[in-house]
Amino acid sequence: MKKSQVAFVCAFLCVDVHAQSSVTLYGSVDAGVGYVSNLRGAHAFIGQQGTLQADRWGLTGVEDLGGGFKSVFKLESGFFTINGQMASAGTLFNRQAYVGLSQSGIGTITLGRQTDFHFEMLGPMSNAQSFGNFSAFHPGNVNGLGNTLPVQLSNTVKFRS
Repeated sequence: MKKSQVAFVCAFLCVDVHAQSSVTLYGSVDAGVGYVSNLRGAHAFIGQQGTLQADRWGLTGVEDLGGGFKSVFKLESGFFTINGQMASAGTLFNRQAYVGLSQSGIGTITLGRQTDFHFEMLGPMSNAQSFGNFSAFHPGNVNGLGNTLPVQLSNTVKFRS
């Protein structure tokens, strides 16, 4: 290597960078014991999976890039507490796996495996999430909010403003 290339590599490696970033590990484990009064003519105590919300774990993060720009990511996996299986066999991050770019005042664009818009926008306003009861979802579950695993779409681009 030439001396100028060596000097450039040394200067590049010696740069002091201070990033403002945040990575969060999160999760939810929700299981319970239920009593069924008529199971094939008898009563039984059963293990119930996800009584208020689906079990999941994930990583989410934000990196401040300066100038109002931030990079964002989320990796989220659903699983079943009762038997330890993944919610979608063969897909580790079966709930969400995306990266994106956000700019304050404009919005956020994300690419990857994501939930659909109606789950994101209508979910927090549904009676079932307010009451913590899956039976309070709309009759026939026409909007899909009653699914313990929301509709995920792979290879998507989403813009939220």
